[in-house]
Amino acid sequence: MRGSKTNKIVSLCSLAIITVLIALPHTTLTYEKCGTYDAMNLFRTTRVTVSRPILPFYVGTEHFKIWFDTLTIYPGDANLNGIPDYAESCAVYLEYVWKIYFDSLGYKTPVPDSMGLEDPDLYGGDPRTDVYLKSFASNFYGQTMSTEYFMDKRNASAYIEMNSDMTKLPNYSENPYPALAVTCAHEFYHVIQFGYRYPYTALEIASFIWWLEASAVFHEEFCFNDINDYYYYIPYFQEKPQIPLFANIPDIWYGAVLFTLFLEEFLAPENVRFTGEFLKSVWEHCVDMDPYTSLTQELNNRGTNLSTVLQIFSLWRLRVDRYWTENFFVEGINYSSPRSETIEFENDEIIIQNSIAPLSVRYYELSYGHYEYGVKAILDYLNPYTRGWLMTQPMEFCGKEQIAAIYSDTNRTIGIPGRWQYYSIFFAPILYSSTNDSDFILRIEKSEEDSVPMEKNIIVSKAYPNPCTNTDSIHFDIDINQPIDMEIAIFNASGEVVWSKEISYKIPQETSLTWDCKNFNGKDVTSGIYIYKISFGKNKILGKIFLVR
Repeated sequence: MRGSKTNKIVSLCSLAIITVLIALPHTTLTYEKCGTYDAMNLFRTTRVTVSRPILPFYVGTEHFKIWFDTLTIYPGDANLNGIPDYAESCAVYLEYVWKIYFDSLGYKTPVPDSMGLEDPDLYGGDPRTDVYLKSFASNFYGQTMSTEYFMDKRNASAYIEMNSDMTKLPNYSENPYPALAVTCAHEFYHVIQFGYRYPYTALEIASFIWWLEASAVFHEEFCFNDINDYYYYIPYFQEKPQIPLFANIPDIWYGAVLFTLFLEEFLAPENVRFTGEFLKSVWEHCVDMDPYTSLTQELNNRGTNLSTVLQIFSLWRLRVDRYWTENFFVEGINYSSPRSETIEFENDEIIIQNSIAPLSVRYYELSYGHYEYGVKAILDYLNPYTRGWLMTQPMEFCGKEQIAAIYSDTNRTIGIPGRWQYYSIFFAPILYSSTNDSDFILRIEKSEEDSVPMEKNIIVSKAYPNPCTNTDSIHFDIDINQPIDMEIAIFNASGEVVWSKEISYKIPQETSLTWDCKNFNGKDVTSGIYIYKISFGKNKILGKIFLVR
């Protein structure tokens, strides 16, 4: 046993989690999250156990030993027991995720990190999973290190290294504990994964790494729903919808959590966000199969298939951010939109020639146009052995009932009536069954036969609240069905204009005008009767406001 030790058994009941779980802002990832991929490649090439960090102290729990020193660990000892709060919190988080993974989800317990090693100095002295809080030269959250590979079962034992001070990470300079919590969920899930299947060869690592990381990030959200660290990685995935699922490209490993979230949320029982059971079943298949085959097998077991799921996922990843509605990702309003190409008619036809990879999608957005004609689209895949679809999704205006997506097989036409009715229209070629990329031609045409007469009505509500008290502002709800220039003016009893505003609306929308009961100088107007006039085109709407101070 190396060095001196502080051995304290930590229970969830005796130690409060030293953190505030926070919702994180949507920013850009500027650092690598997990070093497990490099660790697996190092183990594969050296084929020997990598030396563990040498740290003098540990805090012990029922299932873990958390090793640390007093020089690099994040400072603080609130209960003055001689053990850093950071190490104690790590112990609490790890026992918490243990209960979720094994007591709730029923995963197989991991291979003990003492398995196959005779010298206690090589594995921390007992079968508990060792976790080393160390200073990284890079800004890793952490990494999972394999210790011994067992050829007969194709699994491995492992220990964990975690950043001893997460304030080094750009998004956690003020509070390291949310990052520490999700790292416990993420890295220990890698340990569990290795107990089912350890990717030992270069080919296996390449085929597993996407799924290893995407499913590990999912379990951060499963265990710590309020932290939302995963928001940071989704933009990388959404920026590259043309990259196939399961591609071995580091930029998208972590953001591919979007696909695992989709699988769990889409397949969950009604009124349940996710259960974690689907991903667990896939990992059980991974004992004998690669992740792609395991996923396909489990979808078949549940009465669906990857082809259908890919179609629906292509819609879900579009229905986020400003296009989010409650029928899709529970937290989708916080996710970034996928990269799309804006297209517009110059004459009567748009012709797009491009290529697409299997298990990928491309998005083209026809932005708003105030025209009665409809739109038709036809997709031709030039590789005759491909199987794919064209998805069209007209986007409704804010406040309108959601419009369903339309799918078509290749060489089929999709018609969308009355272009003016939609905020925008997305066209998305999706490719499923081919081992090779396919060139395609997407034709989008104006369609007079799908024309819809424009509704000319513009609805403006009466002023409310009216009478207006000292604490209120005056509002006018407006439903605009066409581009319009509008002006509102407020007159006092003498006929003088005390406030006015001009607004230009470029697209139809439901919106609201507000007067804060102040004059042009920003000062409160006095009590009395005021006249409002709302002008647009040849229309004028007049009314009275009763203001009581």
